[in-house]
Amino acid sequence: MANLTEDGSSYEVGIYQLERADPIDAGISGNGIANLQALKLANRTAYLKIHVDALEVLRDRGPVMRAVVTLSADTTLDRATHMGKLIECSGFVLTLPLTAGMVEGDLFAFRAALTASVTIRKNTAQTIPDAVLYGYAADDIVLQPGEQVVLIWKAGVWKILSFSQFTISSPVGTVAAFASANVPTGWVKCNGASLDRTTYARLFANIGILYGTADGSHFNVPDLRGEFVRGWDDGRGVDTGRAIATAQSDLFKAHSHTWFNFFMSGGGATGFPGGSAHAGTDTTGSTGGSETRPRNVAMMYCIKY
Repeated sequence: MANLTEDGSSYEVGIYQLERADPIDAGISGNGIANLQALKLANRTAYLKIHVDALEVLRDRGPVMRAVVTLSADTTLDRATHMGKLIECSGFVLTLPLTAGMVEGDLFAFRAALTASVTIRKNTAQTIPDAVLYGYAADDIVLQPGEQVVLIWKAGVWKILSFSQFTISSPVGTVAAFASANVPTGWVKCNGASLDRTTYARLFANIGILYGTADGSHFNVPDLRGEFVRGWDDGRGVDTGRAIATAQSDLFKAHSHTWFNFFMSGGGATGFPGGSAHAGTDTTGSTGGSETRPRNVAMMYCIKY
C-alpha cells in the first residue's frame, strides 16, 4: 500500500465524515473521497509536528533570547547578528534574513516598543503563511505598540511560534513609586545619581541631560527624594513659564486678611465718656511647622532604564 502524501501543514477545521452514499473513489491524484478523511488528519498531524518541534527549539534556545537588540532604523536582518535575540524597535521596517544560510529551527523574536508600530517584512521568495491567521496582510506582520511575535524558520517558510501583548514591562524613562525600599530589576533610584552613558545607553537616549551631567560621559537621573511631582503644564496656562524637568521651590499663594482693631482709651470710669477712640491693624503670632504640605505617604521613586 502506498503512503498518503500530505498536501499541506494546516490545521484542518473539520474532518470529512464518510457516508454510505459516498462513492468509493480514490481519484486520479489519490485525494478522492476515500482518502479525504485521512488526508485532513495527516495535514493536522503535519501542522502539530511543526509546532511541537518549534517548542522544543524554543526550550533549547529560549535563554539566548533574553539578549535584547534595539534597532533605530529600517534594517535587513542577518542570521549571524540577530538570530535568537529579542529585537526591539518602533516605527521601522524590519526585513527578514535571506533564506541562504538559514537553519531549520532558527528563531527570531520581535517586540514593538510602546511608542509606534513595527513592520516585519518577508524577504524575496519567502512566505509567512501564518500571517493571515493572525489578521495581518499576507507575508507582512505589523506589530502594534506592546505586541511581540516569535518566528521560526521551518520547512522553508516562516511560522509564527508565539504571539503576545506584553504589558509587564515599562518603557524606558518611566518613573514609578514603589512601596518598599527595594529597587526592582531594571530600575534605578530617582536620587540624582550620575550614571554612565554607555552602561545606561537606553535611558540616556530617553532623558539625555535634562537632569544634569557631570561630564561628557555621564548623565544624571532626576532627584525625587522628598519631592512632589507636578504634571508639566505644556502650554495649558496653569503653571506658565515652565520647561520639562525644571524644579520649583515652595510657595504660598499671595492673599490678604483684614483685621480691624478698635478700642477706647482714657475718659471716665466706663472708658467711654471723654475718652479717645483708636483704630488700626495688628498681626497674629506665628503658627505651623517648617513647610506647607498635604497629607501624604512616603514611597520610593525609581526610573526604568
